[in-house]
Amino acid sequence: MTKQAGLRLAELLSVAEQDIVFTDSGAAALTLALRAVRRTADDEVLLPTFACPRILDAVQAADLTPVLCDVDDTGNIDAEDVRARLSTCSRAVIAGHTFGLPADLGALRDLCAETGLHLIDDAAQTLGTSFQGKPVGTWGSYGILSFGRHKPVFAGGGGALVRTGGPTVTAGRTAPTGWAAGAGSVARACFLDALRSVSSSLPVRLGLQPVPSGDVPAVMERAVTRMDLHASLPWVGAAFLVDQLTRLDRYQRRQQRHLARVRTAVEGHPELRFPALATRQAVNFLALHCSPQRRHNIAAHLSRAGVETTWLYYPLHRVRRYTHAWVNRGSFPGAENLWPRTLCVPCRGWHSDAQIDRLIDGLTTAGTRRSVTYG
Repeated sequence: MTKQAGLRLAELLSVAEQDIVFTDSGAAALTLALRAVRRTADDEVLLPTFACPRILDAVQAADLTPVLCDVDDTGNIDAEDVRARLSTCSRAVIAGHTFGLPADLGALRDLCAETGLHLIDDAAQTLGTSFQGKPVGTWGSYGILSFGRHKPVFAGGGGALVRTGGPTVTAGRTAPTGWAAGAGSVARACFLDALRSVSSSLPVRLGLQPVPSGDVPAVMERAVTRMDLHASLPWVGAAFLVDQLTRLDRYQRRQQRHLARVRTAVEGHPELRFPALATRQAVNFLALHCSPQRRHNIAAHLSRAGVETTWLYYPLHRVRRYTHAWVNRGSFPGAENLWPRTLCVPCRGWHSDAQIDRLIDGLTTAGTRRSVTYG
């Protein structure tokens, strides 16, 4: 089944099967790629400040120095800002695709070719998406995939490294095989889900925590990360992956229908703006824009309507535990303008029409008595 998963991925990305290495997570794949390009302890990696913290964790795990860069209007790393922060120690650039929207891979590839840097195409949120006709995840020395929660293709966890020009990379061990390994993975997942459900609700049941904590910055400050650099895709995960890849086209077509409906609902709304998406553009998170002063009120309104929202990322340069980890070479006006205005709502291909109906009802009634001025 793992071989079949590899073949499906290779076909989707138009790469050779032997250039795909399965890993325990997308962050593990990124760490392996960075270790492969590392030369000295002084090497620096440029990455967006508006990104998943696991990207910065992977840079540190690879024993490289992170250099945070500003982002453009889509939330992706800005090629011109990257150029401004280059140094003689620069070794690689990580292009993550925020919300599932592709970064300007053409400009980044040209910049890396000009300066002799490695481009790491982190497609954890964009598997199945193309940029200028070429699959995202194949534009650099390495591509990074993730099959964890909230990713375009969910297989219960795991990731993959796609070698598209960099040195050969191998993970630490062979993935477990056989029915026992797969059954063990299922049993472990069920046990952890049950334990998580009990542990998360117990404080509320005992009256120790009246409402769940939603303080994202506080959670990020306390986060403790672990990087397992072994290959791990048991047969059950491979089976899920093959199944999800089979459904990918169907999910993307259905998402286009959902996006069109939400766009119509948001047009003319006094407090919400629909993002500028290209025709048939798939997204991993539908990031609506709103006034910073009203974002939490709108999120609370949607929550009461049964719709979960998120603002996804908190700029890494604001996280105190990273303060001494990254090289400070300027300000981040793009990220500072973007993150307070972002409100991500569910709009994926596996959502039903009834679920999108609930989202649209919540959006339509959110803040309809107030207007907002955008700066």
